[in-house]
Amino acid sequence: MKNLIWICGFIWSLAFPNMSFGQQISGIVLSGEEQAPLPGANVLLVNTTIGTSTDVEGKFTLKGVPAGRFTLMVSYVGYENLTVEIPIEGVSAYRLVLKPDPNFLEEVTVQERRPKKQQWLHHLALFTKYFVGEGEFAAACTITNPEVLHFDKSGNKLSAHATEPVVIENKALGYVIHYYLEYFDFDMAHYRINYDGYPAFKEMTPESEEQKTAWLQAREEAYKGSMMHFMRAFHSKRLVEEGFVLRSIEEEVNLKQEVRQVAAVGDTTVTYPQVFNKKHAEFYTQRYSSIMDTVNSTPELPLLSFDKILEVRYVGKKESYKYQRARRASSQVGYDRPLTSFLTLLKPSVSVQSDGQFFSSKDIYCQGYWTWELMANALPLDYYPSGPTSIIDY
Repeated sequence: MKNLIWICGFIWSLAFPNMSFGQQISGIVLSGEEQAPLPGANVLLVNTTIGTSTDVEGKFTLKGVPAGRFTLMVSYVGYENLTVEIPIEGVSAYRLVLKPDPNFLEEVTVQERRPKKQQWLHHLALFTKYFVGEGEFAAACTITNPEVLHFDKSGNKLSAHATEPVVIENKALGYVIHYYLEYFDFDMAHYRINYDGYPAFKEMTPESEEQKTAWLQAREEAYKGSMMHFMRAFHSKRLVEEGFVLRSIEEEVNLKQEVRQVAAVGDTTVTYPQVFNKKHAEFYTQRYSSIMDTVNSTPELPLLSFDKILEVRYVGKKESYKYQRARRASSQVGYDRPLTSFLTLLKPSVSVQSDGQFFSSKDIYCQGYWTWELMANALPLDYYPSGPTSIIDY
């Protein structure tokens, strides 16, 4: 799944009964000119930990592929990356032909000659801040090959592209991410980020049982309240149970032409046993049907649909003080606030899979806390928490 981000107790198997991890995909990778096998080509399922390399005959096999819609990607040095959409009823065998990259030698020459000037280092710092993120795990993340990045600044816009996958080592979550960056644009005037690409995850090897436990705990912390968590909870109709409360937001313009956001009162009241220091905390939330296309949705593929801004609050975690200092007005800093994000649909609806993928990813405009965490909190689609995610005490 391509990612588009604009800045501005129960058992999981019961919640996701349709997930299946038994499918297998195989195929052969060939060069476009001679139709010769390409040994050592990287073949991966985008946004997962599932990947392999082709053998001496250019053949590959991916095992344990989940049921659903995914993107298969093939890369090989000197050739253009190839992506193939795998439908829900996936084909089991593929013949994949790569085209030579006409810009390969030119890109390598430019990369070798480009000096690391002070301006480039400044752009790298901005890119790291607004691509990796500023959340609690960002400090443990390192871009290990920054030399592949090229920047272009025009006015208030900073753009970036990469000649090779951007490699992010996340020592907090125990993943190495190879991100095949399509583009990155940062609008400095409005603090908006627009980036797109193909991430591939690889598990790091823990040095001890303590480190392995720490990674598992950190992954569960990253998952709770994330967009992936929200989309999965929407699919399984467990938004309230898993701690998400919703409000419809409307933008109004006053006489001074200032835009302010006004929240509509929800039509349902939910009570949680405890939220932060408050027992029996009550929240207003919208009914499930108000954010869903009830006509065209199916149990396997529900459609998220709403016409205003949707405020999503996750009452299971507080906003960090660092986030409040950076993003909120001074009068709002220091209060216990649930993680709060805002979604705007750019099309009438998006379809949501049980694994949390939504299509098209470019059809959602995101603001708030989810744009603070970014790649530092990213988890693969084949990740599931080991324990309960419900915060309601039945």
